[in-house]
Amino acid sequence: MILLTFTLSLLLVASPAWGERLSDRRYRALEFGQTLNSTIMFKPDFQYLRDAFTVCSWVKKERSQGIPVWFSYSTKRALNEISISDNGRFNWIFDGENDVRRNISTIPVGQWTHYCMSWSIFSRLQRIYYNGTLVGADATLGNRTLGPDGYLMFGNDQDCYGGCPERDQIFGGQLYKLNVFAKELSGSEVGELWESGLCSELEERYGRIRYLKWEDILLENTNSTVTEVKTECAPSDYSRWDVLATQPFYGHVLTRTLLDKLKTTGWNILEDFLGQTITDGFIRHFKVYHP
Repeated sequence: MILLTFTLSLLLVASPAWGERLSDRRYRALEFGQTLNSTIMFKPDFQYLRDAFTVCSWVKKERSQGIPVWFSYSTKRALNEISISDNGRFNWIFDGENDVRRNISTIPVGQWTHYCMSWSIFSRLQRIYYNGTLVGADATLGNRTLGPDGYLMFGNDQDCYGGCPERDQIFGGQLYKLNVFAKELSGSEVGELWESGLCSELEERYGRIRYLKWEDILLENTNSTVTEVKTECAPSDYSRWDVLATQPFYGHVLTRTLLDKLKTTGWNILEDFLGQTITDGFIRHFKVYHP
């Protein structure tokens, strides 16, 4: 323990990790404006999703007009490789070869709902889940696979490859914890994501299977008309909370000695996690803030 304390003292001086505080954005949702350009678009590498994928997100519908599209993946082969609206009208895959619909009157405005679309070449089934319940399924054709060369847009539909949003398809709502998994999640797995609730971190247990992560999507947002807003999951004093980088302590247990040493440097740390091992480059679940 003496050696660990001494090492910590050196690292507090020598390592830039202790001088950095990374904003904890996990509690933030993305709020899209009511304008045509309120979108996020980039070109992901979806080559590992060719044979199977699942799109899941918490969605807050804010518009009752039009066909508000929140997820649009367009490839050279198909403009609507995947297109999903918040009112149940679009659940397109492979340019509308499959379009599983549900009763749009059951999707409320201003409330968080959980949506998942899954598919694989092995099942050849597109499945739609709403609040953890399977609401529709349809068989896909032949050996069709997901195109890897597409543009991904959040907040509107793509009516041409890489753009051309439509006013009737402005999303204008909120998204939270949108993740794309490189597998066809089972019905029970989707149900767990829903039942665990808006503030759960259950999705993190999938590791690299969670191929496109919500944290990475937040980093792609460079549009001033798409704003980050705190959710009900955020601590009451959200603006002062941060995650502390702790890369030198991979594998160490958070002990009383280590916690007290950190406090002497000005960090306040919740004590609920004493005795737990630091399992990656960040104390993801150890909430800390600096006064």
